[in-house]
Amino acid sequence: MPPDVSALLSRLNQADKLLDDLYHHYAQRHGLSDSAFWILYIAVTQDEESTQKDICQLWSYSKQTVNSALKRLEEQGVLFLQPQVTNRKNKTVMFTEAGLRYARRVIEPLLQAEEAAFLHFSEEEQQQLLTLMQKRGDYLQAELSPFLQKTEQSEPKEN
Repeated sequence: MPPDVSALLSRLNQADKLLDDLYHHYAQRHGLSDSAFWILYIAVTQDEESTQKDICQLWSYSKQTVNSALKRLEEQGVLFLQPQVTNRKNKTVMFTEAGLRYARRVIEPLLQAEEAAFLHFSEEEQQQLLTLMQKRGDYLQAELSPFLQKTEQSEPKEN
């Protein structure tokens, strides 16, 4: 890899890490794990009710991570899981009244900060940023897919 590309990728990954750290510290400041924070974020920002399955698929979380975070939030009285009528295996994430007030108190200041930061970009830059981030993810996924396939790895044989 040419040195200039390596340096650019390093800077890009540092920028990604900064964003991860900002969200992590925000969650920590509110006594939440990262996964519990993101579940609250998703539930507050989605126009429709989310299921455990939706959260896993749309936000790239494992079933175990989502299930553990949901159980903790349920134990804290923040939310409950409502089995769907059409498929009782699928459960919709529902806030309790107190949980919704709590989630809004935690998430809404962050949403305001995100919007204010995003509005520093022109409309064209906003679209470019979104397009480029999506392309970057798609390209990286395509490049990594051979390495992410579940294959049987054989151990080197000892002679």
